[in-house]
Amino acid sequence: MLPSNLRRNFCLAMVLCALMLSQALPAMAHSLESKAPQSVSILLSQTADRCSGTLYVLNNAFQWQRITRGVWTTVYVNVDGQGFWHWRCGSTNERSRSAILPYQVHMLNVFHSTQNANIGWRAYS
Repeated sequence: MLPSNLRRNFCLAMVLCALMLSQALPAMAHSLESKAPQSVSILLSQTADRCSGTLYVLNNAFQWQRITRGVWTTVYVNVDGQGFWHWRCGSTNERSRSAILPYQVHMLNVFHSTQNANIGWRAYS
């Protein structure tokens, strides 16, 4: 059996813990509720093309999004029935696709070089 003063201190500590938890738990629950679920993008493939003109990519709003040279640009895309995303070099229509899970591509990171015609594609699910 514990001495009375030790038992009293233990009981006080338990009451304090319960009070602190009663204040902390609602705040923690609220912070969890207010956070939106985050999606995770997985890199599926990297590929290269060439374009000596102005580069545009057809985005998921079906608008031609211009790609600025020298800057990695994110474009959300819809792939067609064969898994291709569509792009344009100047006035020439082109298409490319991921070598891995082409139908899962929903996002591209695109780099159009300032030094030459190289295009770098990173395809993400």
